[in-house]
Amino acid sequence: MKDNPNEIQFLNTAKVIGIFLVIYAHLSIPQTPYIFINSFHMPLFFCISGYFVSTSKYTFKDFFIRKFRTLIVPYFIFAIVSLFFELLIGQKYGNNANTHPDISKYIAGIFLAIPSRAYLGFNIPLWFLPALFSIEIIFYLYRKYFHRYSWITVICSFLIGILLKHTLPFRLPWGIDVALFAMPFVQIGYYLKRKNLNDAFFIRMNFTAKSSIILTSAILTLLFSTVNIRHNSGVLVYALQFNNYFLFFAAACTGIIFTFMLSSCIPASGLVRFYGRNTIILLGLHFMAYSVVKGLLHFIFQIPMEIINGNAYLKLFISVGDFIVLTPVIYCVNKYTPQLLGRKKAV
Repeated sequence: MKDNPNEIQFLNTAKVIGIFLVIYAHLSIPQTPYIFINSFHMPLFFCISGYFVSTSKYTFKDFFIRKFRTLIVPYFIFAIVSLFFELLIGQKYGNNANTHPDISKYIAGIFLAIPSRAYLGFNIPLWFLPALFSIEIIFYLYRKYFHRYSWITVICSFLIGILLKHTLPFRLPWGIDVALFAMPFVQIGYYLKRKNLNDAFFIRMNFTAKSSIILTSAILTLLFSTVNIRHNSGVLVYALQFNNYFLFFAAACTGIIFTFMLSSCIPASGLVRFYGRNTIILLGLHFMAYSVVKGLLHFIFQIPMEIINGNAYLKLFISVGDFIVLTPVIYCVNKYTPQLLGRKKAV
């Protein structure tokens, strides 16, 4: 099935909204928006990845190599850069100043990609890249060999994830345990593409209907995520913290609908396409960009760090500032070293 350019733009916009929410949520924001965002922002990316998985276009070998180039190679580059940044700057200034982490665990964490402060404390969000690699490889195999039972397979995967979560005393490397929980959302994205449902439900629908669905889905996501709180904490996918599984799935689905509907209302633009194609750089480097933006606010504009770290509205500005600070990095990588992202250099 040939991709509809409108759908690609619409999904690019969803990726930009999603990565902005990720960046904002990582700034220790107030509990209500934090719980709301965490309830669906990872399932959103799982769903989008499912849209682009193709079992017919590539052999398994080609698919594996392609995903390794586009996810694992950038992961190692970002991890090495982040580790040096942490050792040279992060532990001398800011929140991690005067901390003494186990560097040997950091190095082991790069290869194990276990999402915890002990192993990836220098840049925890990087866990997502090897996890997404595992997710797409597993889903490819599911579709290749169990395509007649795809929905049964992904539901069984979710159930196996629950079983392992409650029996294994340790985390699996490369996000394999997260991958088991991600399968239903990847399947939903794949199904949307295969049945061309994006076009029918999210693109051609009139604005009035979209507005109603945006409001309803936002309210439902807030309701589900607020109810799904245990010990004053909501969903944390990277930590396999889902609380009530039904409420987790419900909030994730309504949050995805909310984002997709909102994305379909935003006009196409080159800027959105630019950021949408480069969310991997925004994910990999936004922790370092925080330091740059906060440094500018503190040293240039003389804003006290107490205000920078405590004002939720200022954190929205910092999130936008991350995009601005990383724009020249994105431009240079795409122009001079696109191979770092698994892309071919333009000739």
